[in-house]
Amino acid sequence: MAGKDKYGFRESFPRFFKPDTELKSKVGGGGVDADLLSEAHTYLEGLDTNVAPQIAAYLLALQAALDEARTAAATPTALPRLTKPIMNVKATSGMFGDMMLCRVSTLVLTFLEDIRTVDADILRIVDSYCKVAKILIHHGIRSETDPNGQALLVEIRQACNRYYARQSAR
Repeated sequence: MAGKDKYGFRESFPRFFKPDTELKSKVGGGGVDADLLSEAHTYLEGLDTNVAPQIAAYLLALQAALDEARTAAATPTALPRLTKPIMNVKATSGMFGDMMLCRVSTLVLTFLEDIRTVDADILRIVDSYCKVAKILIHHGIRSETDPNGQALLVEIRQACNRYYARQSAR
């Protein structure tokens, strides 16, 4: 072992421990048959699940968080209450192939990561996200190459850029 370096840490080398295999010998090695795994994957890829009711429930929770944030003073809990439903929408839409909604949600979440306090402009951007998400669901825009979905994504991105420009001007 060497002495302390300039940051005050000692150099230490990793130690390896041989694991006890008693439990493994009792329960076995496990593993899933490759044919069964392939069959399950084919089944899951073929599912056409309608997650619109679940996403609508998340958007209702987002709308409630927006209403609460508008009436209450800027509290530190307002931002997590706004981001949680958007995270749920992003996860659900991405998991079930609704990639346009997933992209819009990702854009808004990335924008909200930079925010420290919630103001009226932030609430307007999140409200427009909510409206865009409802439009995407209502019109069945799922592909991220859809020109109408791309136009909505561009509008949300421009609103975020306008907010950044306004903040940098202050």
